[in-house]
Amino acid sequence: MKLFRKKMWRPIDIVLLKWSMLLLGMVLGALLSDFVKQNIWVFLALGLAALIRPIFVYLRNDPS
Repeated sequence: MKLFRKKMWRPIDIVLLKWSMLLLGMVLGALLSDFVKQNIWVFLALGLAALIRPIFVYLRNDPS
């Protein structure tokens, strides 16, 4: 069984996946709020570090 495979998603499947991830994020956010508040600078630094590459990729001039 292949872990990653191509699949055509129906719109209802995408909607259900997005809503389930949204609800999971809300629950985890509620459970981990104190931990995040204590380490807010670490999370901000990680978020900004993760943002650097997409900015460079977006702004790069591709020879087309």
